[in-house]
Amino acid sequence: MGSVNSGLLNVQDLSTGLGFSFLYFRFNCLISSVNKLLEFFKLFISFFFGETLVPPYTQRLLIGTSTTETKKGTLYSGLISILIFTAVGFIGMIAYSLDQNLDANLAFPYTVSEILPDGIRGLGVVAMLAIIISSADAFLNAISIAIKKDVIEPVFGRKDKSLAQDLKSSRIITSVTALIATVFALSTKSVLDILLYSYQFWTPFILVPLIAAIYKVRTSKETFLISSIAGIASVILWNSFSDYSSPVKGGLEGVIVGIIVNFITFVILRLTKLNRAHR
Repeated sequence: MGSVNSGLLNVQDLSTGLGFSFLYFRFNCLISSVNKLLEFFKLFISFFFGETLVPPYTQRLLIGTSTTETKKGTLYSGLISILIFTAVGFIGMIAYSLDQNLDANLAFPYTVSEILPDGIRGLGVVAMLAIIISSADAFLNAISIAIKKDVIEPVFGRKDKSLAQDLKSSRIITSVTALIATVFALSTKSVLDILLYSYQFWTPFILVPLIAAIYKVRTSKETFLISSIAGIASVILWNSFSDYSSPVKGGLEGVIVGIIVNFITFVILRLTKLNRAHR
């Protein structure tokens, strides 16, 4: 009888242990799912602010013949982007199903080489090159105009006397910028890293004042400079000294920190100036 009771106790202990193990496993799965969701959300926020009003997109908006046409173009491009991003997601899923150890940067060429037949395979490669060249062309043109109109002419007081000189200087700036971009791209491990790093060069100090200017929020030069310096400094300090910066898995991108600091500084300085004006 004692052996039977002992056996029952052992079964009960085993059942209890299995129950706790199952609960622990489910809890770990829940924590892992939450962490992955947070990582996705932080990456989404970084791309959301990083892609907002970037110069090539802004140039395309400004060349619209009217406000109505610009709104339609923005709406249609957004709808088309849904289809494009969905297709890109499916390509990534197909590549992952074919080879789970595949480098993410090789997902598209690997899928093209493995799935498409010979005749269509070349068309897929040409389409990929066309997308890359189109994007590179837009960004190189934007940075060439920005350097000429926002740096060389106002800071150094140099302005081309003729259209031929203007075109020549633009070509030189574009060539030098393309060379620097090529070196930067080759020294970076993934496309996502390239985008996230590039966002840190303008978003933390330009986005907030730019949106304020669009909504006709007037401010002083000192407010713009101080808030911009605060945004840049916060990005540098965060990436240099924080244990939770982007190199750490699940870390917070420096661009988000820079935007938050820039926004807070901008609002505080503006409210302080308004309070002084009302006194």
